[in-house]
Amino acid sequence: MWIYVLAFLITAIVAWKILFGSNGEKKPAFSPAEIKFDPAPKIGLSAIKKEVKVKKPGQIGVKVVFGSQTGTAEDFAQTIAEEAASYDFFSEVVDIETLEMDDLAEEEFVIFMLATYGEGEPTDNAKEFYDALMDENCQEFPSLKYTIFGLGNKTYEFYNAVARRFDERLTQLGAESVFPLGEGDDDCSLQEDFDNWRRKLWEPICSKFGVEFKSVAQVIKPTYILKKHDASVKQSTLVTWNTKGINRNVVDVKHPVMCKVLVNRELHSPGSDRSCLHLEIELQEKMKYTAGDHVGIYPENNIADVREWLDYFELDENEIISVVSEDAPSRPLVGPCSTFRLLSNFVDLYAIPKKKLLQALAIYTDDEEEKKRLELLGSSDDNGWAEYNDYIKNCQRTVMELLKDFPSCKPSFIHVVELIPPTKPRYYSISSSPKQHPNSVHVTAVVLEYKTGTGRTHKGVCTNWMSEKQISDIAVHNLPCFIRASSFRLPKDPKTPIIMIGPGTGIAPFRGFIQDRKHTEGSGDSILFFGCRSKDIDFLYADELNEHLADGSLGKLITAFSREQDEKVYVQHRLLEMKHEIWPLLQDAYIYVCGDSKYMAKDVHKALRVVVMEAGGKTQKEAEQFITALQTKNRYQQDVW
Repeated sequence: MWIYVLAFLITAIVAWKILFGSNGEKKPAFSPAEIKFDPAPKIGLSAIKKEVKVKKPGQIGVKVVFGSQTGTAEDFAQTIAEEAASYDFFSEVVDIETLEMDDLAEEEFVIFMLATYGEGEPTDNAKEFYDALMDENCQEFPSLKYTIFGLGNKTYEFYNAVARRFDERLTQLGAESVFPLGEGDDDCSLQEDFDNWRRKLWEPICSKFGVEFKSVAQVIKPTYILKKHDASVKQSTLVTWNTKGINRNVVDVKHPVMCKVLVNRELHSPGSDRSCLHLEIELQEKMKYTAGDHVGIYPENNIADVREWLDYFELDENEIISVVSEDAPSRPLVGPCSTFRLLSNFVDLYAIPKKKLLQALAIYTDDEEEKKRLELLGSSDDNGWAEYNDYIKNCQRTVMELLKDFPSCKPSFIHVVELIPPTKPRYYSISSSPKQHPNSVHVTAVVLEYKTGTGRTHKGVCTNWMSEKQISDIAVHNLPCFIRASSFRLPKDPKTPIIMIGPGTGIAPFRGFIQDRKHTEGSGDSILFFGCRSKDIDFLYADELNEHLADGSLGKLITAFSREQDEKVYVQHRLLEMKHEIWPLLQDAYIYVCGDSKYMAKDVHKALRVVVMEAGGKTQKEAEQFITALQTKNRYQQDVW
């Protein structure tokens, strides 16, 4: 009998060991996924362990609020929040879309990172809050302390307008600015402007709040984890980061939908040394647009470049993975998907390396000379910026080009992914009207290709990808798309005359405007200024425009073919030639400009000023006041890039 008892006891002990292990903790019977940690960096990186953030008694709270169109303001907000925490502030990063006015009134200290989009407009995620703040009935904030950094572009007329308006409005409502407004110029020096601003930020802020100011060593901490899955796991179909799931009730930048390419044809003649695409994209249900809106498209990276990354990091392209954050490991930021798709859809492989990445790469580098070089490139002093601009920014050196120049640098793959930007959507002015094409949007885009300072041939990610989507009986292509509303709008009164100035692909929204007016009774006069190199090479939609002239939906077409005479002629020259005809129209007409912001839009603005001066008999000051009044009344609009 005792033999049976002994056998039973032995069996029970073995079962206990199997189920609970040596320490008595229950083990799962089956684990569908394993966590893969890349090799730990040698020095300077904190361990991947997240503590739950709890505000300590007496600790000053700071919310770092971002309004971002492309993700840069969000990146800056994360940097500021990390620095705030190092000075013992209780910091949180907040999407302005989630911020309520009542919440703002209760905050101790808020740092805003605010981008200006388009012609002085708030970003999509900031628009609702912006409108509420500017409302005349907005509550006051007598206890709020704040500062602002604005992200703008000096090639646009309303440089950093949103940040400036926020600053002025918050002061009007009783809030206290505790550090001067900072402004960054995305056209040439945004990162440098931001670094210069934040270097001066913390000493006066610490003094203001009675916090000890001391030199704090920067800790570069990896927070992403690469999680491996069994091949049988259900894979995600999402193409955006950090999306909790598919919201079938909305289509926007966070929730694009797959749309079928109906037409893909070349607009240039065979003699052209460039390519310009005309695409027609089928809209899904709940996707509506107005003439002048933009379509956003998420591209895929070039396959050869993706494989170069896979080879460099010795990754299996078919392995199924997720990217998760240490503070929410159960909710993927990306995936489950293949490693190939992670690099194809979610990571900007062509981004210019940022300072923070360079600082991290220095830690992973064995060779002392290479380490010193990376540390210099990552530093924020004058020498560091001079080297950075010369070696990286001016020649558009990519992360992969950088890694190959520093062979002793062996970084963690997931840490590099964390420190480079995600793939961003590309925006295109819609070149159709829903009155003529209610179920599709049209895109007009030049296929970009040029040599960088490193000798690399850079190919526009989205346009080259779209150019491959050739339609056939067996080939069906879909693009992840959404509609972004624009303020680039026709006058409410269709009888109002319009002047459209759009060389090259700048014709896109005006093709939509003309279609719109064709299907609107009682439309007023219209003039289109269009420019290109040659009428036989790149005169976009020439036949269509002639048809519109014939049926009266376009009043007049003025062309400028820059390469068909000894001296180049552009749209601004044609505008000046017609100054006596244009000036009377300016009393009532709306003026629209679309295309290049760096040169064309500025030259057109100067030409308009000359028209007002010479045909209208105004002084230069009076002419500028006249043009400013047009802008204020929304009668002079630009859609430029």
